[in-house]
Amino acid sequence: AQSAHYFKYPDAWREIGRVLRPGGTVAFWSYPTLMLPEGKRFSDLNEKLLRFLLGTGPNRIGQYWNPTAREILWSHFTKLPPP
Repeated sequence: AQSAHYFKYPDAWREIGRVLRPGGTVAFWSYPTLMLPEGKRFSDLNEKLLRFLLGTGPNRIGQYWNPTAREILWSHFTKLPPP
């Protein structure tokens, strides 16, 4: 799942259907957004992390992420296009 949010899903589902055994299961393993434990102690740091991850200005990585791919990833793959 390190790249599953970038798949071209019509092609991906076709290939998965071709190689998956009858009755088989396909699963995508995801990773969470880096966040520190909840609570007042880390709230400022968590806000800085989110600005860094989502921001589109200088020194932010959000500008390099495809918004559709990010939405698929952060929805824990619940927003995948259906097969």
